[in-house]
Amino acid sequence: MESITLSDVADALGLSVTTVSRALSGKGRVAESTQELVRSYISEHSYRPNRNAQALSLKRSFCIGVLVPMDALVNEVWFFHRALMSAVRTASSFGYDTVVSVHDEGDSLKSLISTRKADGYILLRAIENDVNVHLLSSADIPFAVIGTSANEKAIAVACGDEDNASRLTDKLISMGASSFLLILGDMRHTVNLERQRGVLRSASDVDVISGVIGKEDIERALQNAECYDAVIAGDDLICSGILESVPAGRIKLLASLYPSPLLRHTDVIMAEGNDPTSLGETAATLLIDRINNRKEISGNDMKNTEMEE
Repeated sequence: MESITLSDVADALGLSVTTVSRALSGKGRVAESTQELVRSYISEHSYRPNRNAQALSLKRSFCIGVLVPMDALVNEVWFFHRALMSAVRTASSFGYDTVVSVHDEGDSLKSLISTRKADGYILLRAIENDVNVHLLSSADIPFAVIGTSANEKAIAVACGDEDNASRLTDKLISMGASSFLLILGDMRHTVNLERQRGVLRSASDVDVISGVIGKEDIERALQNAECYDAVIAGDDLICSGILESVPAGRIKLLASLYPSPLLRHTDVIMAEGNDPTSLGETAATLLIDRINNRKEISGNDMKNTEMEE
């Protein structure tokens, strides 16, 4: 069967192309009986809207953007890859394409915004005072963040890191630990702030060392590790570095605030964690829902639109 156009539908039903278009898009005031007539006809004749025409009509790209951290380390790739692939699959199920770019200091996003590449964006990493969040919020472009965000326009897909950190600390306490050394990475990443709050919520005797990035930082942080009942690593990278740097038996209890396949065959006590596949799916679903439910016509325009047919 050959594809049919809006004009074909309009001619067959004795309606204007404008009325058919509005009946399909929900824009404008079209009688319910007319909408039902159009829906029935297109259902019988397997009509599918032309995506390019829709994009022009609605001033949309029918595409979402996903920003992947450009500084993501090798051990983090599996998390971001799974979240990304899930977001891409979910977007496709809603009829949206995906453009992938790097989460940098805003240069990449500025280019995407200026060329209207996407109708909304997903940020795979939440960062304090992120310039990308400011750009999207100022441009009134829908966006989702995996993690927490102080921006009221953000769709924050919570990972539960604070609660997971608190539960892990409670478990260590139940194992006899009362003094803790907490080693965290970049504190601009809101996940580290969440994890710190969770540990401090459950324990009072905690020394915190943050900004730990490489092997030398880890070794410095561990100078007095034997003085603590438990050492808590902020993520699996730090935890792996600890395992490589510290002789067996020097640390009484070693825990990681992020559960990773890299640590499965070790004695490390790991916190619970959310599935990145679920996070990517949730972010894409909520973002596209917000995009699709944005007002396409202003209130005044709606009042001035006459009832048709």
